[in-house]
Amino acid sequence: DRTFDDAGRVVLERTTTNGDLIREEVFDYDEQGCLVGSNLTLTKGRRSSRRWERGPDCRSVRETVRSVAGKTTVIESTYDEKGNPVSETTLREGATRPGVITWNYEYPAAVVPVAPPSEGP
Repeated sequence: DRTFDDAGRVVLERTTTNGDLIREEVFDYDEQGCLVGSNLTLTKGRRSSRRWERGPDCRSVRETVRSVAGKTTVIESTYDEKGNPVSETTLREGATRPGVITWNYEYPAAVVPVAPPSEGP
């Protein structure tokens, strides 16, 4: 079962079985219409949440995830001038082995074909 706002975005998603709540997720958007948060409630009141900090183009620059176990993961992303991902760093806090994982992305330079020299008569 989904509920939408006037802009057609999902603001509530609810799953039930025989009338019992199984899963409910509430979505939040900023003034630009970018998804900036979600709160998930599962059976027995277990909760998790996600929060996004967005750049001017709506791309996520920082995502904070709080699991049902209360552990937090932070994902920071950077982009090049074309909007391609450049790096993504994940910090897991409260885990049995907290750590930082960084991914760096590289893109090959565009190759411009060169016409062979023409031979004269």
